[in-house]
Amino acid sequence: MTEEPLPKKVSSRSNVAQATLIFLKLAFASSDYLVKTRVKSLSINTDLLSHFPMKVRLSEGDLKTLTREELCERWKQEDAYVQILETKYSELNSNDVMGLRESEEKLKQQQQEAARRENILVMRLATKEQEMQECTTQIQYLKQAQQPNVAQLRSTMVDPAVYLFFLKMKSELEENKDKLEQAQNELSAWKFTPDRNRDCSEEMVTDTQPPNPLPLGTLLYFVWFDLNISV
Repeated sequence: MTEEPLPKKVSSRSNVAQATLIFLKLAFASSDYLVKTRVKSLSINTDLLSHFPMKVRLSEGDLKTLTREELCERWKQEDAYVQILETKYSELNSNDVMGLRESEEKLKQQQQEAARRENILVMRLATKEQEMQECTTQIQYLKQAQQPNVAQLRSTMVDPAVYLFFLKMKSELEENKDKLEQAQNELSAWKFTPDRNRDCSEEMVTDTQPPNPLPLGTLLYFVWFDLNISV
C-alpha cells in the first residue's frame, strides 16, 4: 500500500519553488526596468548637456594645430555660451530690479505715512502749548487779583479828600479816648467817696445808660489802620 502524505509534501515543496521562481522573475524585471529608466534619464541629461554650450578652452598648442574652420566653430560655441550667460544675468537683474522697485514703493508709502503722523503730532503739540500758555496767563491773573495792589492803596492815601477824612477820624478817635479816660477816672473817684455810698444804688440806676455807639469816622479809621499794618 502506498502512503498518502508523501505526495502532499512533494506538492508543498513544488509550490514553494514556484513562488520563489515567480519572486525572482519579478525582482529581475523590476531591476531591469529601473536600469532602463536610469539609462534613459542619463541619456536625456547627456542630450541636454550636449545641446547646452560649454565654455571653450584653447591652449597655445590648439591655436597652432587647429584649422580655421575649427577655430570658427569654437568661436561660435563661445559666443553661444556668452549669450546664455548674458540672458541669465539680465533675467536676474530684472528680478532684482523688480524687487528693488517694490521695496522702494513700500518705503515711499511708509515715509509718507510717517510724515503725515509727524504733521499731526506737531499740530497737537502746538495746540497743547497754546493751551498751556493760556492756563499760565489765567493763573497769573488770578494771583494778581488775589494780592492787594500796593500802588492803588498808596494812590488813595495821596488823595487830599481821603487824607482829610482820615485826619477827622483820628481827631474823633482821640476825643473819644479822652472822654473814656475821664469817665473812668470819675467813676473810680465816685466809688471811693464814703458819703455817696448810700445813694449808690439810686445813682447807678439813673446814671447808667448804654454807651453811645462809635461814629462812622472812627470805624473807618480802624479799617484804614488795619490796612496800613497789613501793607
